[in-house]
Amino acid sequence: MKCVLLGTTSYILSLGLGVLDSGNEIVAVVSLENDLLPNNSINLEAFAKEVGAGYYEVRDINNEAKLLSSFDADIFMCAWPKILKQEIYTLPKIFTICAHPTKLPKNRGRHSLHWSKVLGLYDGGVTFFRVDDGVDSGDVILQLSYDISTDDDINTLNSKINNLARNGIKTILSDKSYFANLKPQIGEPNYWRKRNMHDVLLDMRMSKNMIVNTVKSFLPPYPCAKLIVNSSIIDIIDAKEYSGGVCFANFEHGKVFSISNDKLVVRCEDCLIELRSKNDNDFTKVSAGGGAFKELIL
Repeated sequence: MKCVLLGTTSYILSLGLGVLDSGNEIVAVVSLENDLLPNNSINLEAFAKEVGAGYYEVRDINNEAKLLSSFDADIFMCAWPKILKQEIYTLPKIFTICAHPTKLPKNRGRHSLHWSKVLGLYDGGVTFFRVDDGVDSGDVILQLSYDISTDDDINTLNSKINNLARNGIKTILSDKSYFANLKPQIGEPNYWRKRNMHDVLLDMRMSKNMIVNTVKSFLPPYPCAKLIVNSSIIDIIDAKEYSGGVCFANFEHGKVFSISNDKLVVRCEDCLIELRSKNDNDFTKVSAGGGAFKELIL
C-alpha cells in the first residue's frame, strides 16, 4: 500500500516507521512551513529523503487537494495540528487514519498529553480511528493502553505514545481485516480545549501536585510553565517538595524562604516547594532588580 504522512512531530515519524515495519511504502511526507510549526515539531525532510518519499511544506493543507490527490495514495496517516476537511481526508483509496493519544471517546480535542499530565490521569491510550467529519469522532480501528506514572513528564509521555504509534500502525497495516472491522465509539465524549498562557501560570495557592504536574506538562521543547515574580516572568523546568524540615504553617502563600541563582523555595498551598528556573541567575537577577525579593505575584 502507498501511504502519505501528514504531520510535523516525532509522532508522525513513529507512524511512518510503523508503515515501513509493515512492509508498505511511504510516497510523500507533508509538513507545515517553518513559521507555522508547533513547538514540538521536528525536521522531517531528512526522513523523507532517506525513505525515497517526496517532501512538501504547506500553509493550509485544506487548500492542497490537487497536491494530495497526485500521490494516488491508499492511506493517509494523519497527525496534523488542524482539522482536515472532507475533500482532503476522503482522497485516499482506503481512508485516512488518525492516531489520537487518548482512549476515545474520552478526551477528544487538543493538547492531549498536556491535559493528561496536568489533570493527574493514570490511564493513557492511543486510539487509531478513521477520520470523519467530527473532531476525533471516527470509527475505531485499534485502541492501545499505557500507564501514566507520577514520574512521567511531557517528554516521557511522548516517547510512550511514539512507541505505541509505531507498533499499532504496523499491526493494522499487516492485517487488512482491521479495515473491515471498524467499531463506532461508545460512550459520552468530552472535548479538551487548546491550552493557553493561563493554563501554565504557577500560582502559589496551588497544591504541590498541581504545580509539579503543570511544570512536567510543559517542559522544553515546549515553552515551560511560568512564574511571575514582581514584573518578571520566569520559565520553570523543575518543581519538587522541599525537604528542609522548615515549619511553614503560619506563613502566607508565596512566602519566599530561600533564593539561589536558579532555585527558589517558597510556600505553596500544602508545603514548601523548590522551583528551578530554566536559566541561571533568573531568581538572583529579579531579586537584585527589586532590591529585596519579598513576595510573589499570585
